[in-house]
Amino acid sequence: MKSKLLLPGVSLVFLIIICIVSFNQITPPEPALPGYTPDSYSAYRAIEHLKIIAKEPHGTGTPAHKRVRNYIYDQCKKLGAKTKVLTNTGMQYQGGTNVTAGTAYNILAKLEGTDNSKAVLVMGHYDSQPNTPGAGDDGSSIASMLEVMELLAKQGSLKNDIYFLMTDQEEVGLLGAEAFVNSYPELDEIGMLLNFDARGNTGVNFTFETTSENGWIMREFSKAVDQPLANALAYEIYKLMPNGSDFTEFKDTHISGLNSAFIEGHAYYHSPEDTWQNINLGTLQHQGDLMWQMVNHFGNVNLNETKAEDAIFFSLLNQVVIYPASLDWPLIVLSIVLLCFTIFFLRRKQSVNMSGVFKGAGLYIALLIISFSLVWIINSIILWLNPHFSSFYGNDFYNSGYYIWCFIGACTVILGVILKFFVKSTSGYNFLLGSLIVQAILILVLKIYVPTGAFILYVPMIINSVLLIIASIKQPIENSIAPFLIIVIPVLLWLPFIYFLFVVFSFSLPYASAIFALLLLPYLAPLMQHWNNINNQIVYGLGALMIAYGLVAGQLTASPSDDYPQQTTLVYGLNLDTNEAIWFSRQKLKDEFISNYIKSDEQGHIEEIYSNSSAWYWKDEAPVMNIMAGRFAILSDTIVNDMRELTLKIMPGHEVTYFNISLPEDAYFTHINERDLEGEMARTLRYYGAPSSGCILKIKAKPGSITIPLVESKMSIANALLTTPLPEDFIWAPGYMSNNMFIKRTISL
Repeated sequence: MKSKLLLPGVSLVFLIIICIVSFNQITPPEPALPGYTPDSYSAYRAIEHLKIIAKEPHGTGTPAHKRVRNYIYDQCKKLGAKTKVLTNTGMQYQGGTNVTAGTAYNILAKLEGTDNSKAVLVMGHYDSQPNTPGAGDDGSSIASMLEVMELLAKQGSLKNDIYFLMTDQEEVGLLGAEAFVNSYPELDEIGMLLNFDARGNTGVNFTFETTSENGWIMREFSKAVDQPLANALAYEIYKLMPNGSDFTEFKDTHISGLNSAFIEGHAYYHSPEDTWQNINLGTLQHQGDLMWQMVNHFGNVNLNETKAEDAIFFSLLNQVVIYPASLDWPLIVLSIVLLCFTIFFLRRKQSVNMSGVFKGAGLYIALLIISFSLVWIINSIILWLNPHFSSFYGNDFYNSGYYIWCFIGACTVILGVILKFFVKSTSGYNFLLGSLIVQAILILVLKIYVPTGAFILYVPMIINSVLLIIASIKQPIENSIAPFLIIVIPVLLWLPFIYFLFVVFSFSLPYASAIFALLLLPYLAPLMQHWNNINNQIVYGLGALMIAYGLVAGQLTASPSDDYPQQTTLVYGLNLDTNEAIWFSRQKLKDEFISNYIKSDEQGHIEEIYSNSSAWYWKDEAPVMNIMAGRFAILSDTIVNDMRELTLKIMPGHEVTYFNISLPEDAYFTHINERDLEGEMARTLRYYGAPSSGCILKIKAKPGSITIPLVESKMSIANALLTTPLPEDFIWAPGYMSNNMFIKRTISL
């Protein structure tokens, strides 16, 4: 009995060890104690800055926003940096006739180098979303920048100039970064950009985006960093998503750059729970180590020539594998040729047969279909049991880590299917090689849709084809150690990616991580031949146990609590033209808190605030509150070439975060402050952070009177209106349609 269980036991222990090593690649370091690290980054020192920065929500246009700006400015001056606040108008076209703009207050601090080639620009944004203190996003980056500046001040100058750019209005459309790129006169003096951002409050910092012609910067990045995490496929996936960061605004410039972020703890993203108390100190340490090491490296290399052929790159065991993208097609061809030769060679050795290989390919396709169906069923059950998850980004509640066991269990059940219907009836290598034929087709699909991402499949295929051939030269493949060797690269390369994909997409798209888990299973088939003496019912039972554990543990922690508060949205709208007010919420589930204010179960549009509203909202009548609206002044009004040319000054009300203006079809904006819009035919404007002195708008219209709806948004619903306060286990949801007030009035010109 012992001998029958020895090989299964050894193989299982080996697999567990490889998995542990793989996950260790994505484990943040321990935070460095400040007393023992005077010359290197310490998260304990950085968090003292974060306590002040993330004291409260500090979205654009709020008093707290100005307080944070003043603190950062004072700290930079204190550290001896040449510091200035750059006040400019940022602007983004949103498609059609829509434009978003704002007054951005970027902070730029400069530490001069001793022999500058071009400067290094370190960047993060200091504004927060309206309902969050923004400790992770992006107060952590600002705190790390201040800590790195202090270390540089103590260490002494590097060769290159080091700029620290703390941008404004990232959260409302990258307006601060756009303003900097559009207006900074010395942009050509910058050679390298290092941007830092976040999408949660824990996990390692992943370098997920580069500028084009990235060969040189990736090679230098691998030299600079002790724990480099980067992946060309991650960047390809990011490009397909409707996301952006300040880094986006620099991609059309000459500047080379790297974009890094930590992404775990998605439920805390933009949430009131994104506090300095909830941030992982190991995550902050890893961010600071990354920043400190890159600044020191790029601050001492020549940055006059930073462009080289694009590279394929991926992290493996704390190293970055890099090679030119021009080798991609040759390696794809090589992987397919090697696969064909491996099948031919093992067939000659009578280790596989063609009917078995094709049967393996067919079974693999069937398993893919079955697995996706099983994942869909499990995902649907989880969301059905927890409709309140819909209030969170990606349905991602705080406890999603428990539910990942459900999907691991589903994969284990599939392993049982493989064990019963294939491995025990024929060679596991038939299934492996048949599955690799399917993966070879997927390589070509990846090359078409994610051009630099196909490596994720062909690198393991090339290495393992060679291993299979070598292992079977002098002995039957069944008697070799090949089953142990061929799982190493797939597990090390794919397991972190499986985890990251679940973190990124969670319940909104669980198939992303399931795909990579299913890519891994064929490489386990030969190892499972050593499990022939294990009843496959045990494997089924283990899978069912994992699914049950995930569901039970998840459900026990799925209810909102003080530690895991439920997110909710409520908005107050006041129409000064009709003297009417409404409550409304776009939340999918009308929870108990919203029901205190919105009694009706009917949904409708909010024409009372936006006449062109098309989205559906829960809505009901609200008490009318006396709120002062903003003011406007006509600075000039002339007729030129049969067109009326107006210059307006809009002076928003107290603590207004943004305002909306919509022009009729025969009118359009030509200027927003110093920015020229002539020829763009922009008719709808959303403006963030207007100064109390107002902003200047120039308009062209056909002669005659026009009426313009002006909608102002103020954060935080007045306490006098909130007759029923938020329960202790509830918090405001992220965004500008949560815990705010809209005031609409019509301007006649």
